Amino acid sequence: MLEENNFEPIPDGWYKVLISSTQLKQTKAGTGEYIALRYNVLGPTHEGRVIVGKLNIRNPNPKTQDIGIQQLGELMRAIGLASVEDTDQLIGGHLEVEVKISEASGGCDFSNYVSNFRAIKVGR
Repeated sequence: MLEENNFEPIPDGWYKVLISSTQLKQTKAGTGEYIALRYNVLGPTHEGRVIVGKLNIRNPNPKTQDIGIQQLGELMRAIGLASVEDTDQLIGGHLEVEVKISEASGGCDFSNYVSNFRAIKVGR
């Protein structure tokens, strides 16, 4: 059952996804860059839902930047890429992501975020 028009957060857990789009963007403050990603959920439940995520790849806060670069490395390993020269190389990648629900803040409702990445294993 496709749920693409539902904007309620999906439950915490691991989901098989397809990276359907990427875009390199500048932070609001203009002091960094991040990769905005769109993940289409393939299963095992909530097929058709979309999760958006971002990876900070340049940030004045070294810890934030290190986390983003580490996550990019995990994502790349999960989809079998040794290196990336253009974010478009990530599009079409199939992997599993661990989804969590973030607390409401700044007037925004609860939403999902991606906390971990792993390769899809046969039988999982």
